[in-house]
Amino acid sequence: MAGGRNDILAEAAGLTAGFWYANPTGQVGHELIAAGMLILAGGGRGVPLDYTKLERWTRVGYERGAAARRGER
Repeated sequence: MAGGRNDILAEAAGLTAGFWYANPTGQVGHELIAAGMLILAGGGRGVPLDYTKLERWTRVGYERGAAARRGER
């Protein structure tokens, strides 16, 4: 679905995992499985997944999840 765009996979995986990390007790952990699958889907067409982007998006997901937990937008 990402059409070989590893940046989209890194963004989706990072946001998903980061949001879960912000409130792990509220969810079972299916989000981490989904994030892992997105990470494994990266690396197609001989271009590896950019783990720097993954780390950045994980932070963004965490910040958004923490804000949602506090009731912020």
